[in-house]
Amino acid sequence: MKKSILIIDSAYPYQIIKERKLFSLFLGRNLNGYFSKVWCCNPVSTILEKKNSKNRYGKLNFFSHSSSYSFIEAKMGRYKFLSYFEKINFLISQISLLISLIKIIKKYQIKLIRSENPYYNGILAYILSKVCKIPFIVGVWGNPGKIRTHTQQPIMKKLFKKVWVEELVEKFILKKAKFVMVQNLDNKKFVLSRGILDEKIKLFYFGNLIDKIHFTEPKHRKFENKNLILNKNSQSILVISRLEKLKLVDHVLYAFSMIDKKIDCTLFFVGDGEYKNEMIEISKKLGILDKVVFCGNKDQKWIANFIPQMSVVVSPLTGRALAEVSFGAAPVVAYDLDWHAEIIENNKTK
Repeated sequence: MKKSILIIDSAYPYQIIKERKLFSLFLGRNLNGYFSKVWCCNPVSTILEKKNSKNRYGKLNFFSHSSSYSFIEAKMGRYKFLSYFEKINFLISQISLLISLIKIIKKYQIKLIRSENPYYNGILAYILSKVCKIPFIVGVWGNPGKIRTHTQQPIMKKLFKKVWVEELVEKFILKKAKFVMVQNLDNKKFVLSRGILDEKIKLFYFGNLIDKIHFTEPKHRKFENKNLILNKNSQSILVISRLEKLKLVDHVLYAFSMIDKKIDCTLFFVGDGEYKNEMIEISKKLGILDKVVFCGNKDQKWIANFIPQMSVVVSPLTGRALAEVSFGAAPVVAYDLDWHAEIIENNKTK
């Protein structure tokens, strides 16, 4: 019997998945063919577009990656002329999305909804679950409690203005879900702390989300880029992360400013985000801007070939990237946060 699943995931729009070759992030979601059809939905696909951009608004987008994978994306607003009425415009777009998703669920007889977080994705999954009378499961791919302790801010600060409101929604969605998926033991401890029963929590390690190119022997990888020539006489330090304050990437800048006084080195950031401009300003104030290289987002081949060239990789708070640099045989320095201690043994792992 054919089975279909709807996955609500706001991490990447389809265009970025194609550009950065992140296909491994969703191709494994059919669980080795258990699901014959996977519908991937991004409810806020143009969230990074500027408010005056035409691309930020419009109808739903549908993409067919293959007969097994289809994508549906909603924009931050339905109509450009309503751009000054942002909340109303967003509501219209989301209502249109919900109507389309309900039709898809009924037409393709979808029996399960999967949300990739217990926040906005989780709220949509819960609404669809109630309307269509099918179960939903939710993923917790991190430790929101520890992150909030360090940042004193909500994880989804654009959606929730107060930490306590976010925690309330988070707990509600986790309790309403049929199962909660986690990727490591640290994340499981967090979910347990929210009052979720142990038998309701399922551990899913994310090996099938890592691109196969990261499993090639590091000594066989060659990095060639005319626009980025590495200085063999300088130490190279790498951070692979979204450039967001909650990822603690600014901590690396302050540490680097002290290291740079004693060692000739260069700091590379691979990734992008709304915190980039502030990081540039911090680098200027610390007098290290000429030693910091913001590489931007790169595809998996570029990253896999770049990792073995590094003297050390710094991981303030990373997920999949920590596994990728480990497969690249790169020495790692990391905070004892989230799942880091499950892969790094202090003073032993190299």
